Parts: sequence; C-alpha cells; structure tokens
Amino acid sequence: MPVSVSAMSQEQSFGRQISYSSDVVSTIVCDKMNAGHSFFLVDIADILRKYDDWCKELPRFRPFYAVKCNTTETVLRTLSKLGAGFDCASQSEIETALSIGVKPENIIFANPCKTSNALKYAKSVGVDLMTFDSEEELYKIKQHFSDARVVLRIKTNDTLASTPLSIKYGAEVSDMEFLLQFATKLGLKVVGISFHVGSNTGGVNVYKEAIRDAKIGFDLAKKFGHEMTLLDIGGGFPGNRYTNVNKTTLSDIAAAVNEAIDEYFGDAKGIQLIAEPGRYFVASAFTLVTKIVSRKVLKNNQVMYYLMDGIYGAFSNVWCDSYIPNLIPMVSQAERKNRKQLISTFWGPTCDSVDCVLKDVNYIEMKVGEWVFAKDMGAYSIVAGTKFNGFSVPPSLFVVPEKARKELDLPFTPLAYINNGNTFVCKA
Repeated sequence: MPVSVSAMSQEQSFGRQISYSSDVVSTIVCDKMNAGHSFFLVDIADILRKYDDWCKELPRFRPFYAVKCNTTETVLRTLSKLGAGFDCASQSEIETALSIGVKPENIIFANPCKTSNALKYAKSVGVDLMTFDSEEELYKIKQHFSDARVVLRIKTNDTLASTPLSIKYGAEVSDMEFLLQFATKLGLKVVGISFHVGSNTGGVNVYKEAIRDAKIGFDLAKKFGHEMTLLDIGGGFPGNRYTNVNKTTLSDIAAAVNEAIDEYFGDAKGIQLIAEPGRYFVASAFTLVTKIVSRKVLKNNQVMYYLMDGIYGAFSNVWCDSYIPNLIPMVSQAERKNRKQLISTFWGPTCDSVDCVLKDVNYIEMKVGEWVFAKDMGAYSIVAGTKFNGFSVPPSLFVVPEKARKELDLPFTPLAYINNGNTFVCKA
C-alpha cells in the first residue's frame, strides 16, 4: 500500500508563488541560477500532495508510475521513496528504474508488444511481471521468459479519451477465453488482467465497464487453471490544476472504481490492485519559464514573438498531447495595465514554420528579454523533446520544502531559500 504523506502536503505551491512573486523568480532563478536560459520549475510539494490525495481516494490501489510520462530522475526518486511502483514500457525504462534502486518486483513491464531482446533483458534482471494481448506475444514470452507472470491486457471503450489507446493495444473481450486457454497450452502462468481507458479519460463509466470485463476474465481464467492475483486498472487519471483541466476529477474516478471493485470483486481479498498513473503525478508540478529572444511588429496591431523554446523542445506536448499553452507574462499587475493589447503569435526557436506555440491571441505587448511561463507542463513535454536545430530541452530546477528533504532523504543541495527559509530552490 502507498504511504500517506499528509504531513508534507501543506506547503504552498510554487506554481502559485510565481503569479505574485515574479521578482523572486526573475532575480534569484532566471538570471543568477540558470544564466538567463529557459528552465522548468518543479514543485516537489505538488507531487507530495498528489500522492497523499491518491492514498485518500484509492487506498487499495498501489500506483505504478508510468515512466514514459516524465523521466526526470528526481521525480522518480521521490515517487520511489513514497512507495510507488513503476510501469515501464521498454528495456531503457526498466534500466532507468533499476538505476535509482527500484527493485525488480516493483516494476511491471506494461508493453503488450515487446522485443525478444527486451524479454531476455527482463529475464536477466528479474522483472517477471508483464502484459500481453495476443497469441504471438505469448509465443515470444514462452520462448524467451517462460517463467514470467503474464497479465492479459483487454480493450476498453475509450472513445471519449483525448488519446484512445485501445485502437492499438488490448485483446477483445470475446478473445479472452482463447488467449487464456492458449496460455495454459503453452504452460505460461497468467496472474491478472489489465486495461487502460486512454489518456485524459472522458468519464468514469469506462472504468466500471472495464472492471466488469476484468471480472469475466478472472472467472474464465479459473477454468483453465490460472490463479489470478492482480488487477491493473491502468492510467487515464487527470493531472492538470491550472490549464487544459479535465472535467473528470480523481475523486470522480475513485468513486466509480471503488464502487465497481466492491460490486465485482467484493473485498478483493488475495488480489493486488494497482494502477498506472503518469500525468496525474507530474503535470501540475512542472512550470516552464522561458524568455522572449526576439520580436517582429507587424501591421494592424499584430506582433510575432520568438521564444527560447518551441514544439520541438519543451512545448512538445503541444503536438503529442494536445496541450494548449496559456502563456503568462512575468510582468507586474501595475505594468500590465499600462501596456496595450496586440494580436500576438509566439514562435519556437527553430527554423521550421511548424514550430508555433500559440497563434493569434490577444496579449499585452512584451519586450525582448522579458519572461513568460506556462503551468501544467510536466506530462509528455521533457520526454518528447528533441535537439532539432541544435536546441535542447531546458533543465529543471526544483522547489523543495525543507521538511520533505529531511523526511524523504533526497540528495538536494539548496542554492537559494524562499518562503522564510522553509523552502529552497536547487538543481538535481
């Protein structure tokens, strides 16, 4: 079971501090600590609050963090210290988790289509819990890791999700019996059912339906001699606090999930319940702070700004995760009132005209060298960024409650103190 950290969840969010303490950010962080370059500010307290909320809403479900969402080492170490497991989809992600001390039994290899080399590697390091959704995958597992504990991934009705996943992964419910029987024929051990309702789910009924279907799978498995001990309800949990906010909340999902578990699995005795949240833990913890490096004034009250970062870097979530940036100027409220509004377009730094962060929005007039920031930037931004045109994804700076450093025993070295000395800013 996850460990509650409510004692650490009262620290003020640095994401909110930015909105009224831009002088602190600009003088201490922007110029002195990162030499005037873009950076992510990572609010560790936000992750602690999210973990505490998870423990309260879904106390029976251990979170296995989806590494693909954000691989920042400090985030992984924090979640590991809190008691999370890890959902890895590749050999590289498994290597990353193991490198920070995660034990193999705390990893699920949650990719239904693995390479033979990845299976051999998983066997060599003892990561034996893995998913499948096809006959061919069972053949591979039998050949390269016959002692693995396999989990049947099934399709869901995820058409309302912003990124449906069942168009690519998951077995039809009607195929469960055949696959369970085939696993028995191969001598493989099926231990559970998994599903994923899609990224940024569009409601709660899909969880109820999928848990119902999972129970069908559990009952069928007994027919073929499988001892079912695991139910994995995947991801889809919303994580944004400030922008692009999903109408479906964690509380909404938890109520539906808990009700469905009670209905179909009773007290779930003897069954390990897990989930694979990714964006839930990291989206709102990351704020991108970036600078205007140039501008071009056009006719008809139009202007184009050129940022240090674009969709090939920090704003890669614009194209891969349907993120719509809300760029907030780091300008005082008094100064904002004195500036005129212009129809503004914000470009990224590369030479590609596709590299547009925000187009034709009403925005106060900005100057070259001034900063803007975007909240809720933790999901699918850093991991999808490239080095196209020689521009790299910016580094991360961490805002950490002193209490969290002591209780989690994380290797932070404070570079600047804020919030009356109770919070500090540091690099990893």
